[in-house]
Amino acid sequence: MGSFAVRRIASVAGLVWLAACQAPKSLPCASDAECPSGTSCALEFAQCVSVDRSGDAPAQTGIDQELGACQSPPVTQCATAFLQSNGQSAAQFFSPSRSGCLTTVRLRMANPTPHIVRVLIVSAGHDSQALSDPAFDVASHTIASADLAMTAEMAWQDVDLTSPPAVAAAEHYIIVAQLIGPSDEGNVAHWELYNYWQGDMVDSYPRGRMYDCDEGCTSWTLEGSYRDLAFQTYLSSCP
Repeated sequence: MGSFAVRRIASVAGLVWLAACQAPKSLPCASDAECPSGTSCALEFAQCVSVDRSGDAPAQTGIDQELGACQSPPVTQCATAFLQSNGQSAAQFFSPSRSGCLTTVRLRMANPTPHIVRVLIVSAGHDSQALSDPAFDVASHTIASADLAMTAEMAWQDVDLTSPPAVAAAEHYIIVAQLIGPSDEGNVAHWELYNYWQGDMVDSYPRGRMYDCDEGCTSWTLEGSYRDLAFQTYLSSCP
């Protein structure tokens, strides 16, 4: 599995929003208005049920793409990708279900280091594996970035984009996370991931793949489809 490094972490409490993992508990309802985002009211059961949003027109604001907090089981192993200030980085591809402006990205991360985490939003166009191309330049394809300290404990970290970039439905984009600071191998930040490394090797997020890179980040390694990083993207209508 190339340069990939993981560390087992404790199971995380919370909801996992993908059917491949664990669905949220059903809520009683009489209409769709009484149900949370991403669900609808099944009148025959009088309960809110999850819906597949990939083929529907979602609301004009809110979460578009997501892979929620990892829970093991059912995931074989909840682990973390390492970010180090020597250049070791991680990346997750995603593909929006609709066009709009990307206002916020949320990442399940922990940064117990004194360094800053830099998050890049990179446009890959029609190429769902652009980082496999040695000629692909991340810097020249970056459409937004943000620097933040994050918390030392594993939690959802809000990355608010002050100049939300426009993104297009069905195009491919990359969330790249880097640790910025003096090179120090003892300081490591962590990005939570799903690691279905046994059994049927479930692809937790079929709309995008995970990559990582070693010291210096001179080349990227495509990880198995059964590994994906926890994230959420929020879209709004562009001005």
